[in-house]
Amino acid sequence: MMAREIPIKLAAHLARLLKRTRRRYRKRLARCQEHFSEAAVHELRVETRRALALLDLVMTLDLAGSPKKPRRALKKRLDAFDELRDAQVELILVAPWLKKFPGAAEFESFLRRREDDLVAELKCEIRKLKSRRVEKSLKTLEKEVDDARGTTSMSVAAVLEKPVRDAFNRVATLRKKIRRPDTKTIHCTRVAFKGYRYLCELLQPLLPEMTTGRLRRMHDWQTRMGDIQDAEVLLAQIERAVKSGDVRLASVKHLHAALARRLVVLVNQFISVADDLEFFRPKVIVTARKAGVS
Repeated sequence: MMAREIPIKLAAHLARLLKRTRRRYRKRLARCQEHFSEAAVHELRVETRRALALLDLVMTLDLAGSPKKPRRALKKRLDAFDELRDAQVELILVAPWLKKFPGAAEFESFLRRREDDLVAELKCEIRKLKSRRVEKSLKTLEKEVDDARGTTSMSVAAVLEKPVRDAFNRVATLRKKIRRPDTKTIHCTRVAFKGYRYLCELLQPLLPEMTTGRLRRMHDWQTRMGDIQDAEVLLAQIERAVKSGDVRLASVKHLHAALARRLVVLVNQFISVADDLEFFRPKVIVTARKAGVS
């Protein structure tokens, strides 16, 4: 039995999203199993993140009884790709520096071997995955959410006010904690903002102010933080490779110094626009409050 009723328009939208998500996830997984390419992996990761954001919304609205189980399964599958994603991004980041620092080719070779090992390992793992169990869970949730269509007097804006407000406020709180010397504070803000952006994308048809242009600006703001994280991951990988003896210090010393300087630039650039977060404050909050929702 559903814990609450929600406006017909919202229930119908969420049910459609769940249906679309389970179908798209099935297709993305099948494509990745058939042709394990960088593009296929990326699309599967993106679709998985969207599914997680949708399940989080369903849980927040208290609309169904069992979103936690498929969420755990999807999160575990997403985490399995982390190392491969890092290796592929590291190769992209290193490429432009090779002409200036030819000695870094030794590090690039190390990254390619690492990528090959991870691909071989994940190919075997992903072929074992089945979409049936996740699909079944999502289909059950779809029916439960569809059954939540009610005669409630609350507007869509009023129902969405709390989850959207809370998601934004989490980001705003973390943004206030950002300190230039501590890039972990930027990373935490990025993770929270990514969740907020996915939520806004899911609800875009119900939030008139969330235009395509606005969502693109949100993506660009998030990317600035992502560039910082990628640079840090690459620097850490160089240090680990040297420590393990896979790469000689002399071959990457100058590259490491250049990347460290680049990291400082990226941090300074982001700090200069960090307060742009306020541009992304959801107007649905104001709408709901005018309707008398606390």
